Amino acid sequence: MPDDDAAAVIARAIDAANRHDVEGWLALLHPEVELYAFRGLRRGRDEARAWMGTPGYEELDQELELERVIEAGDQVVALVVRRLRWKSDGSLADEHRMGHLYRIRDGLIVHWQPFVDPADALRAAGIGENDAAV
Repeated sequence: MPDDDAAAVIARAIDAANRHDVEGWLALLHPEVELYAFRGLRRGRDEARAWMGTPGYEELDQELELERVIEAGDQVVALVVRRLRWKSDGSLADEHRMGHLYRIRDGLIVHWQPFVDPADALRAAGIGENDAAV
């Protein structure tokens, strides 16, 4: 059973995703997980596996760097830097900050939703930007 500390669970999930470790990533998801991907909602581990296993970018690799985790009750916001690198030579194609909204249940991720603007993730969690000192 994974450690139920939200920051540790999120850090392990991001690490597994960066290493393309689908099984390790799935092990951190609650059976009732809801993933609000930019292309639509995915529910449960089977849909999560299918989503994680489909290439998002044929010519780019994605890497996430966890900057900070902010907890507000059952809502958790991870501030991350998303880097896209060209597979051909590893050079940086794009880099930007994002906010990911999570809920953790029984030590597992039960909700994940990305926001292009970190401030939007904070608002969705009921956290003011001044409270978070973004």
